This record gives sequence, C-alpha cells and structure tokens, in this order.
Amino acid sequence: MPNDFVPKELDQAARRESATLTDQYGRKWQAIIDTIARGTCSAVGPKNFTDRLDTPQKYLRADTSERTLHVDFDTWIGDLEYAHKLYDDQLRDTALALFGENGPKMYEDRAPALMRHVGEAPQPVEPVKAARTGNRYCLGISDAMPLWAVPFFTKPLAPVEVFPDAEEEYLDVEEEADPEAMGGKRVNPRNLKGQFLKGQFAEV
Repeated sequence: MPNDFVPKELDQAARRESATLTDQYGRKWQAIIDTIARGTCSAVGPKNFTDRLDTPQKYLRADTSERTLHVDFDTWIGDLEYAHKLYDDQLRDTALALFGENGPKMYEDRAPALMRHVGEAPQPVEPVKAARTGNRYCLGISDAMPLWAVPFFTKPLAPVEVFPDAEEEYLDVEEEADPEAMGGKRVNPRNLKGQFLKGQFAEV
C-alpha cells in the first residue's frame, strides 16, 4: 500500500515564535526566532532593563537553541576606539585646513565652530568598557548613576562660542549707572559654565 502521507510544510507564521534570550550578565532580551532555521528573524530588544548604550544589533550573538545571547563587547570597543581615532584625525585636519595658524588651538579647545563643521563624535567608549566589566548602571539594571558617568549620560548645554577678537571681558552699559544691576555685571566668557544637574548618584 503506497504511503500517501506527505508532511505539510510549515508556513512562515507557524515557524516563528517569540523567545526570551539571556545574556552573559543575566539580562533578558526578546526576539522572534525561526524554529526551523534556528535563527532570529527580528531585531533583538531589551525585555527587563534599559539599554542605555543602544547596543548595536551587529554585536549581539544569539544562540536560539540554548536561548542565550552574547554581547560582543570586545569587538564593539575595538570598533569604537578605531572610530574615535579617525574622528580625532578629521578634527585636526579640518582645523588646520579651515583656520590656518589658529588651527592647533581650535583643535585643542574643540572650538564650537570646528565641532559644528565636523559633526558629532562617535559613541563614548568609556561606558561601553564599564558595561563589559559589569557596571550595573551602564548595563541598564540599576538607576544609580556613578558620578564619573554623568558627562556621558546627561545632555550638555550648547557651547558658548567666543571669537578670538571678542575674548576680552564684556561690560554692559548699565554698569556705569548701576554696577549691582543684573544686566550690568562684567562677565568673562571664559568663565561661563553650565549648571550641574541635580540627582541621585552612586559613588561607584
């Protein structure tokens, strides 16, 4: 008697399921996996934590059979360090090309005009290194921000651009009439600083 049974091929929807993957730090990630191909077929996203570092997908190594995920911090950090070197070279070359003899100073001071022209720097590498060593804030499993991390996770105030011919102290015209008036105080632009953001910080 001939065997007329032909296994039915699963359609795409039947082959896919939601899965929770656990990384080397115990964090939970979620993804859609293909149960036949045993690979992810969606972006992998955080499930029970805040991914403060916006981990790029290319550094996430999923093992769907074991329901595990490995964050390849070593490759990530190496790529960032190389990107920062290229960025620094671009800053220096652009400063010399645009500002001539003032270029070295513009480069050292990270002058706003130079930074606007070149664009934003790559992602800071320090928080990624801290996450690799298990820093709970950088890993997104604690809300206690270390003091050293404040500059990396708070949005800086817009820089005050001071041109070379305008670096002397400014004197408001009201000072002669009322030296104590708020609008009549002498201000040195070199001393302008942003206010430090208040909050709960950890000493680790």
